[in-house]
Amino acid sequence: MNKFFKKFFCLFLVLLTIVPFSPQEVKAYDAPGLNAYYISVGKADCILLQQGALYSLVDTGDEAYLGEVLNFLRRKGVTTLEYLIITHLDPDHCGNVQTLCEEFTVKNLVYRSLPTTGYNNLNAGYQARYDSITSAAALNKITSCYDGQSLTFNGATIKFFNNPVSYLANSSYDSVALTTRVNLDSLIFQAIYQNTKFMFLADSGTASNDYVSNKYAESVLKSDVLKVAHHGMSANNTATLISKIDAKIAINSSSSAFAIEPLTVTRLTTAYSSVKIYETFKVSSYVATASQGLPYTGILVMSDGTNVTSYGVYDSGTSSCNKTAFVK
Repeated sequence: MNKFFKKFFCLFLVLLTIVPFSPQEVKAYDAPGLNAYYISVGKADCILLQQGALYSLVDTGDEAYLGEVLNFLRRKGVTTLEYLIITHLDPDHCGNVQTLCEEFTVKNLVYRSLPTTGYNNLNAGYQARYDSITSAAALNKITSCYDGQSLTFNGATIKFFNNPVSYLANSSYDSVALTTRVNLDSLIFQAIYQNTKFMFLADSGTASNDYVSNKYAESVLKSDVLKVAHHGMSANNTATLISKIDAKIAINSSSSAFAIEPLTVTRLTTAYSSVKIYETFKVSSYVATASQGLPYTGILVMSDGTNVTSYGVYDSGTSSCNKTAFVK
C-alpha cells in the first residue's frame, strides 16, 4: 500500500511539471494595484472596482442581468462593498440596488440626493427608483458626491466633478425632456491610483460635460481609461471633454444594438490617435483565436500605478474567474 501511494505521489509531481497552470482569480484575490471590471450586462453599466482586498461597485445593471451580476461578484469572492455608487436613476444603472444591498454588506451607498423640487419633477417610475435607493439596506448613505468632494478607497481616491446643483431642480431646464435631465444629473468622477486615472461619465450629457470641461484643465481631467458616456452616443460624449480626458483606453458598456457611434470613435481617436476602444458585448473578439469560445463575462483593466493593461475575463470552473490578455 505504501509503495502504491509513493508511486501515485511521484506521478502527481510529474503531472504538475508538464501540465500548464493558468492561475485563477480565486476568492480572496488581492489586487496589488487598482482593478476595474466592466461587467458585460448588455446596454447597462455595472463596474467592479478592486484595490487590495477591498471592492466597490459602480451602478448595478438592470433587473434582466441580475443573475450575471451576482455570478460575477460571487466568483470574485465579494461579500462586502466599501461603496456602492449609483450614478443616476435610469433602470439600467440602478435596477438591482435593493437586491445587492440585501445580498452583500454595503458599507456606503453613494448617490445624488434630490431636493423636493427635483423629486417632484420626476415621474412615478423615477420616484420609485429614487425611493428604492434611499431605503436600501446600506450601513451608511453618502450624498456629498459632487464637484470638490472625494472618497478614500483603500489606496485609491474617488474624485467627483459633477455639478452640485441638480438639473432636475433647476428651473432653467424645465422645458428639457425628463430623461435628459436625469442623465445630466449623472455622477462624473475619477478613480485615481498613484499615477493612473480611470474616468467614469455614466450617462452625462452636453450641459453636465460642459460644466466639467469649462472648469477643469486637461492636466486634471486627463485619464488613462474612460468609460464613455451613455453607451457610446455622440451627443453625450462632447468633443471638448473627450479631448481633455485624452484616454488611452475607452470602454463602451453596451449591447450589439447600441454599439459606439462613429462620431464618438472619431472624437476619441482625435484626442489620442492610438486609443484602444473596447465594447463589453464584443469581449471575445479582442483575444487570441485560441481563447475564443470561452464564457466571457467582461473586461478587466489593471493599473500598477504607472501603466494600465486590458484583459478579457471569463468564468473558470464552478466558482472562480480567470483573465486572458487582449491582442488588440
